[in-house]
Amino acid sequence: MTSVGIVGAGRAATLHAESVRAARGVRLAGVTARSTASPKAAALADALDCPVLTAQELAGTCDVAVIATPPAARAEALAELASSRRLRAVLVELPAATSIDGIAELGAAFGGRPVMAAVNLLHAPAVRQMLDAVTAMDPHHLELRLA
Repeated sequence: MTSVGIVGAGRAATLHAESVRAARGVRLAGVTARSTASPKAAALADALDCPVLTAQELAGTCDVAVIATPPAARAEALAELASSRRLRAVLVELPAATSIDGIAELGAAFGGRPVMAAVNLLHAPAVRQMLDAVTAMDPHHLELRLA
């Protein structure tokens, strides 16, 4: 059985953790946040019946990690996991980095092992409709938040 750890405790981390719990053949090994005393991490771990771990503990007990932190914290989170020889792959919530160089740095930090970017709901009808509308508008910046 593949064990998965979640780095982060916000909305995206919750979505990924719930998906792991619902999937067959995988086990949610735990969650981690910037601090093991994080109330959000404790609430998420309690709701999903898993432990709150340090980044090092998570890296030592998981086959795969999902990084679902704020974008500015993703490189640091990956660097904390990079020394693990157990981790086979990392999934990074989008945006994975804020520049092309940042993407290259993420890959290099993980020593050539797979670092994948999450693309959620890309082909869902509502998302396709929204993307078509955005393309027609040619906006300079767009942010979409779903409650």
